[in-house]
Amino acid sequence: RDVGTVHGAYALLRHLGCRFYAPGCESIPQLDALVIPEITLAASPFYEFRQVTGNLKLGHTPSDDLMNPREIGASGNIVHSASYLLPYDEYHEQHPEYFALQKDGRRLTRDPDAQRFDVHLCLSNPDVHRICAERMLALMDIQHDRKFFGVSQGDGYAWCECEQCRALDAVPGVDMTDRLLEYVNSIARDIAQKYPDKRILTLAYTNATSPPPTRVMPEPNVMVQYCPYPPRTGCQSHDLTCEQNAQSYTDLMGWLQKCPENMYIFDYPTGYANWYEPFGSFWAMKRKLDLYSSHGVRGIYYCGTPKNFNALFIYVQSRLLWQPDAAVEPLIDEFMAAYYGAAAPQVREYFDYMHREIDERPVHQMCEGASPHTVTPEWADKALDMLGRAEDAVRDDRARLYRVRAEKLCVLFGDLNARNPINGSLAVSGDVFAQRLAEFCAIGRTMRIGQFTRRLTTDEWLYRVARIRPQRSPWYSDPLIERLVADPVQTLAAEQTLYSQVEVSAGPMVEVGGAGGWRLELQGFRGARGPEQYAHECPPREAVWIYGTNTRNPQMWTALRLEKAPRGQARLVLTAQDDDKPGAVRIRIAVNGQPVFEGENRFVERGWSTEEVAIPPGILKQGENEIRFVTLDESSAADQGWFMLAECMVLVEGE
Repeated sequence: RDVGTVHGAYALLRHLGCRFYAPGCESIPQLDALVIPEITLAASPFYEFRQVTGNLKLGHTPSDDLMNPREIGASGNIVHSASYLLPYDEYHEQHPEYFALQKDGRRLTRDPDAQRFDVHLCLSNPDVHRICAERMLALMDIQHDRKFFGVSQGDGYAWCECEQCRALDAVPGVDMTDRLLEYVNSIARDIAQKYPDKRILTLAYTNATSPPPTRVMPEPNVMVQYCPYPPRTGCQSHDLTCEQNAQSYTDLMGWLQKCPENMYIFDYPTGYANWYEPFGSFWAMKRKLDLYSSHGVRGIYYCGTPKNFNALFIYVQSRLLWQPDAAVEPLIDEFMAAYYGAAAPQVREYFDYMHREIDERPVHQMCEGASPHTVTPEWADKALDMLGRAEDAVRDDRARLYRVRAEKLCVLFGDLNARNPINGSLAVSGDVFAQRLAEFCAIGRTMRIGQFTRRLTTDEWLYRVARIRPQRSPWYSDPLIERLVADPVQTLAAEQTLYSQVEVSAGPMVEVGGAGGWRLELQGFRGARGPEQYAHECPPREAVWIYGTNTRNPQMWTALRLEKAPRGQARLVLTAQDDDKPGAVRIRIAVNGQPVFEGENRFVERGWSTEEVAIPPGILKQGENEIRFVTLDESSAADQGWFMLAECMVLVEGE
C-alpha cells in the first residue's frame, strides 16, 4: 500500500491552508477559485515506525491492518505474540513440553477459574522455534503489505523454569534477555530468507528482559522495543531523567551502546488503572522524543494515550514523530484556537497550571497505578474555576462546550475518586460533593462513557465513592442518575441514608460454635477499597481491603449498633488474607478506640483463612460500636502491603 501518496495528499492540502486537528474539528478554506502553484513537496518522517492511537473519521487508520489483522483474514499480535504463534488449545494436549515449565514442576496449564491466561513457551525447544517460524511465515504470506510483525514473550511472569531455558540466561531465571533473543533470532533468520524486507519486533519488557543482552545480539531484521515500564520505570509524568526512572535510563543506554541500529521504543503515556484521572505525560513525552531521537531511535509505539487533552496529545505527538525538533508552543496555540475557540485562553490556563503542578510539586504518575495524589483540593478548586470560565466563553457553541466539559470530567473524576464521604477524606461540604458528583454524571451521560476505570464498572465505582448504585445498563440510563442530576443534594442524602442503616445496624444474626452474634455487611465498611470480587490465585470472594500508611486507603471502619451491652465473652471472627508478597502485613484492630490486636496479621497468602480476635469485657457497649482496621507500615509498591477482609462477625458467648 502506497501510504506515501496519502501523506503527500495531506501535505498538499496543508500547503493550501487545510487543517485536520481531530475528528469533527477541521479548517477548510472557502475559496471561489483554487490555484495550485507549481511546487515540490518532499518529506519523510524521522520515526520510520510510529503508532499513536487515533482514528480517521471516515475510515481506517493505516495501523488498523497492523493491529486488527483478523479484519483482512489473518490473526496475529504485534505485542505479546506467544498465544498466536503457538496456540495453547491446538498444541497443549499432545505437546505440553512446548509450554513453560512452572516452579511446581508442571507444564503451563490453563486454570479454568482464572481471570486471565497468559501463554508462555519453552523457548529452548527447537520444535517451538520451528512451529512459530512456520506460523509467522504463513501470516506474512497473507499480509504482503505489512512490514512489522511481533515475536515476543507472553505477558506476565510465568517463564519456563526448565534447565535448558535457564542455561540461556545471564542470571538463570532472573535476566532472560539472552534467552528471548535466541528464540527471536531463530525465527528472524527463517523470515529473512523468504522476506528480507520484513522486520520482527520484540520487547525489552519488565525485569525479565529489560536489561541489555550479555552474549546474544539481535539479528539485523530484529527491532527491539525497549519498554520504560514498572518496576524499572516508576514515573510516566516525567522523562527518563526522573529519579524514579534511573534504572530504565541505565537499561536503555546499555541497549543503545550494544545495538543502536536495532532499537525502537514501546512507551506508556497514560494511566491504566483510572482512565479518566488527569495524567500529565504531555511534556514528558516531548522530552522523551528528544532523548530517543538524539540517540538515533527511529521507531516508537504508544501504548494508549491520556484521556485528558487527548486530541491535543495525538495531534502534537503525531507531528513530532515526523519532525522531533518542531516548535511545540505554536502547535498547541494553533490547535487550541481551533478546538476550543473562545475558550482557548482559559483552557490553556488550565493546561499550563496542570503541567506546572506535575513538574513543581512534583507529581509522579505511574502507568499501572492510580494517582489519587494528583488532584489535590487546591487543584480541583482552581481547575474547576478555570474550566468554568471556559464553559462560559463557549456557552452557545455546542461542539466546543462539549470539548471543554470533556476536560472538566477528568478533573471531577480525579477529585471525586480521591476525596469522598466513603473514604473519609472529604475536603468540601457534602452539598458541594453532591453537586460535583451530579455534574460528573451529567457530563458522563452526555459523552455516553460506559466505564471510567479498568477494574470497576461505573455502578461499582459510584457505589465506592458515594454509595449509590444504578441498576440499569448503561448506568446513565438509570432513573437514579436522572434524579441525581436534577436534585443532587436531596438525592444523594436519601441514598446514603438508605445505606447508613446498614452501616450502623447489626447484620443477620449468626450462630457459630454455640455463640450468637452478627455478621457485619461489607458494604458498611468505609475507607476501604471495595467491596469487589477478588480471585487472584484464590477462590473468588467479595472483599474489602486496605493498603499501606502512605496510600489513600490505610484504614477501614464500620459500626455495629447494639440494643444493649453484651454480657458474655465477645470475639471477632474474621475471614481474610495477607498480601501475596513475602512477609505478613502489620495491622491494628481496634474496637471503640481500644486496640484488640496489633502486629503481623495471621492470615494466609493467596487464599482465605479464618482467625479469631478476643474483645475484652467492657469494650462493647449499648448503642454504636466502631470496629476499625489500620495498616501500620507503608506500601513500597502499588500492589504491596495490603490486608483483605472477606467476612467479619462479632460473636458473644451466651447470646
